[in-house]
Amino acid sequence: MDQEEHLDPLSSDDIAFFRLNRSQAQGWRYLIFSSSLYLAHMMDWTADVLGYRLLPPASPLFVELRPLHLDEDFFSDDPSDDTSPFLPDQEGAGYLALSPHRLMLVVDFLEGLLQESIDPLPSAPLFYPLSSEDLKAWRLDPLFLRKDRNGQPSPPLWYRYEPEESVRPLETLPEGMRVVQLPPYGPGKTSYRYGHGNFSLLFTRVYETDLQDPSFELADSCWGRGTLGFSRTGLRQFAGLLKAGPARR
Repeated sequence: MDQEEHLDPLSSDDIAFFRLNRSQAQGWRYLIFSSSLYLAHMMDWTADVLGYRLLPPASPLFVELRPLHLDEDFFSDDPSDDTSPFLPDQEGAGYLALSPHRLMLVVDFLEGLLQESIDPLPSAPLFYPLSSEDLKAWRLDPLFLRKDRNGQPSPPLWYRYEPEESVRPLETLPEGMRVVQLPPYGPGKTSYRYGHGNFSLLFTRVYETDLQDPSFELADSCWGRGTLGFSRTGLRQFAGLLKAGPARR
């Protein structure tokens, strides 16, 4: 099934079902992996949706990206109650559950936006690897740390993203510290193993108040924070890191 999957635009019915009408009116467009299209009669469905918003050509902010992992349980409230619905664009989990084939579809999409093929990029000036010490200080559960052959933590899997100064004030969310978790494999890899946190592309932001909160955990911080902005340069670097896979160190 995986190799037959596509990344397709959400239909108008799906936009309404996933409560994305408001952000669509703000210029957001949404794509969904074809095998995760929900079926109304099925129980326990999940869907991985990628949102994007293109800015005018003269803007230093080229595009904003918004990964959303959606689950039937998030929509358990009464859809007719306008006072308290779950709104994915404001409250959704900012990650995608990715296989290597899905990752390839994401890279293809980003290259399509840029209208150019991107070379794998082991390192990037706008992305700074987070060390094990950084991640422990932010109370990342050890289950989410990438391991080497000896079972020891082996970053980078998590990066701090620092966009250009001209991009920052144009982003949807308050600045904070932008953090990205990348899958530990490259696109198109034919064999891989699922595990805790090693199959997700995750966006989040960390604020100073978070670091003062003893209950804060990095891996659970992506709710409502999974929107990041990129210049053309930043998007090239991001796509290059995704294509580099484990060689990105």
